[in-house]
Amino acid sequence: MKNKKSFWVILAVTLVLGMVFASCKDSGGGGGATGGADSALDGTWKRTYDSWGDYIGDSFKFNKGNFEYDGGENKSKGTYTTKDGKISFTCTTYSS
Repeated sequence: MKNKKSFWVILAVTLVLGMVFASCKDSGGGGGATGGADSALDGTWKRTYDSWGDYIGDSFKFNKGNFEYDGGENKSKGTYTTKDGKISFTCTTYSS
């Protein structure tokens, strides 16, 4: 039962992220072919379970080209750009 729940959670997150990237390509937010920071990602994105159904509780915070990752013991900060539906990260601070 736990595996079915994990499957649906992963599927829902994948679909949401797919819709965000597909809908933002021509929105002028900078996520198109030229790259930049897509404002549609701004906010906090949380993942509570991994693909095996184990609780992990990590999160990303995106804000106008800057990101913060909080994975419990592992934390990082840096910048990101989006281009052609992909995110590229440049980590400037990392702690574990």
